[in-house]
Amino acid sequence: MKIQCDACEAAAAEVVCCTEEAALCGGCDLRNHAGNTMATNHQRLPLSTALRPRCDTCQETLGWLFCLEDRVVLCRQCDISTHKSRPFGSGHHRLLLTNVKVGLHPKQSTTTIKLVN
Repeated sequence: MKIQCDACEAAAAEVVCCTEEAALCGGCDLRNHAGNTMATNHQRLPLSTALRPRCDTCQETLGWLFCLEDRVVLCRQCDISTHKSRPFGSGHHRLLLTNVKVGLHPKQSTTTIKLVN
């Protein structure tokens, strides 16, 4: 699963700008940050595709959800048996895994584009 660019809403995001709290494709990242002296200091982290982890419960199927309260990755079947069958589990907050890996190190600043008049 890919994250859509927040700016153009057409292309897949390649970076997350921490300052703008936005996921951006390569083109929108270049337009927003190159040549803008204020924006060149924005910390941007690269996005890449990650392998989806296996379900922590059954260890057989790829996980689709992460339960915040239980702190586990679950496949759909284990999610149903864990959260639907127990009254206390129905209120748990579960997040969809997107298979998007966020880099630890900031992306290098884009070079300043000089416009010729």
